[in-house]
Amino acid sequence: MKKNSRLTIGCDLGDRNSEICVLDEAGEVVSRQRFATTAKRFAQVLSPMAGNLVVIEVGTHSPWVSRLLASLSLEVLVANPRQVALIYRNVRKSDRTDAENLARLARVDPSLLRPIQHRSEDMQRVRITLGARTKARRVCEGGVARGGGLCGLGPHGVLPEERRYGLSSRRVRRVRPQGARAWASQQPD
Repeated sequence: MKKNSRLTIGCDLGDRNSEICVLDEAGEVVSRQRFATTAKRFAQVLSPMAGNLVVIEVGTHSPWVSRLLASLSLEVLVANPRQVALIYRNVRKSDRTDAENLARLARVDPSLLRPIQHRSEDMQRVRITLGARTKARRVCEGGVARGGGLCGLGPHGVLPEERRYGLSSRRVRRVRPQGARAWASQQPD
């Protein structure tokens, strides 16, 4: 391998381990390596290859890995595997073949990988917070709809009338029947 040759690195990310396949300009496999999916190991393995192209698949780890690799002066391409039949329809699917296929596709034509751009870390944090709030609200609303009154809110996220207007629970029971049996007894047959 020439000292100044451009390398293309395909990286299949896993929860515990990741696999890389390094191709030279001629498309020959220069090296393969499997290592732990940690920031420290990524830095140790890939920082000597600064300035080259690394291709990873979209997934759980791709946001932080793509930011880390960019900070190591690597050119990063995040591929959408659902758009690439060679990856998601491969009958001999493995980390090793996925890494090699990513590298080969990026070497020939990166647009084949339908690359995506991850949101910034701050925007991801905001979206996670908003998602958690939405789920919490749905849990509260669901509890009220089932009669649990989990959060003390009505079915539309507002306080029930008796709490809003300071009505006592005895007075409310006289005005409005409670429970599923009372509701069912008022329904036409």
